[in-house]
Amino acid sequence: MNIRRQTTKSLAKIAIMPAAASSREAVNYLQQRLIVVWAKEISDAPRTNLAVHTLITAGVNGIVTDSPKIALGALKLYSHEKTLVRKPYIIAHRGMPSKAPENTIISDRLGLEAGADFIENDMYLTKDGHLVIIHDPVVESTTNGKGKVEDFTLAQLKKLNANKLFPSGYPNVQIPTLEEQIDLARSKGKMILAEMKSKNPAAMEKLVQVIRDKGAEDLMNVMSFDADQLRRLSELMPEMPCGLLTGEIANESKVDQSLSDTLKLMQMRNTTLNTTYSGLGQNFMEAAKHRGLIISPWTFNDKANFMRYFGYGAYGITTDYAFWASDWAASVTPGIQKVVLDVNESTDLSVIVETFKGTRTDSKAEIIVLDGQDKIGVSGGRVTAKEQGTAHVLLRYTASIEGGGRYDLYTQPVTLEVRETGGAAVKL
Repeated sequence: MNIRRQTTKSLAKIAIMPAAASSREAVNYLQQRLIVVWAKEISDAPRTNLAVHTLITAGVNGIVTDSPKIALGALKLYSHEKTLVRKPYIIAHRGMPSKAPENTIISDRLGLEAGADFIENDMYLTKDGHLVIIHDPVVESTTNGKGKVEDFTLAQLKKLNANKLFPSGYPNVQIPTLEEQIDLARSKGKMILAEMKSKNPAAMEKLVQVIRDKGAEDLMNVMSFDADQLRRLSELMPEMPCGLLTGEIANESKVDQSLSDTLKLMQMRNTTLNTTYSGLGQNFMEAAKHRGLIISPWTFNDKANFMRYFGYGAYGITTDYAFWASDWAASVTPGIQKVVLDVNESTDLSVIVETFKGTRTDSKAEIIVLDGQDKIGVSGGRVTAKEQGTAHVLLRYTASIEGGGRYDLYTQPVTLEVRETGGAAVKL
């Protein structure tokens, strides 16, 4: 969190980290909290494929190195299928309004249980100074009441039934407070992508107060269409990253000009680009990522586009249908982290595949030898020790999704030690 605070307060989006500190866990933690991570190799360290592959499979956004040929050579390995080295985060738009009343705790819970990494919300300030979760400035869109949200007290809002769009199966649901939503996210180990809808300056002051009172800084990313509200947030809490919600600013047919315009808009506010996906494509996203620009497009309620932008490696996929990705592979880890074998001994190597909703299964994988080719022999997912020494491998899992979509996920390097006698496969 100190890295996020320092980077954001410095009006930056990219944190350049020592390679030794750029573990898969640390990189994911920072990326999820809107920090772009570049890993920097120590200048006097030996340059090896192993070091580069360790960083690539950690999911870093960039590698700062004085040996670019080694890095570029290593990247060629990942061309078997489309490779996702970073997990695209699934963002539950208003919870899961395709299944339950939007912007309610039950809807949020369903989205998170389906595998979403974030709840996306909308916030207004009540007459008595509470932040509540509701999309429109008026209550009649989703409740049995009538009038402006900000003309009600919290107690009055709690008496309304927010089931208007889903009366069947949900006889009585309430408009939640931000505090209630924070408690849910914390209980599930997930985050909130909080959208400030209110234009009232006091609403942003209240948001900062709630974040600090609840100790929720690590659970929150904040965004808004209102540049004035984002400016207030930056003044009140300069360590909190901001996202600017905007319309069709990307242009796939005019990448250079539209990217230049986008960077000018984002950099003056130090924000991420939270944009509609109209006009946004692979060429713009490829150019943007080299400039440290985080792109979180919305809202994917067409499954073909959901799958397409997932394959593009978007930072986040905002959708009413978080369950579409529930059973898709999100990450892989080695079934055996370190293997010690006798000469002529063999063992199968597998991966543990974790889906977005958290299901873990053991699966076969393809072994990719990084070094020590003379020490081991590989056939499919089976490795045989040939002579004493050390080798390193990656395990590749090719995921398949509906419609013929395929993508590769890789483990971090696995160490294999071959010795003359007394060896055994050592499992996690």
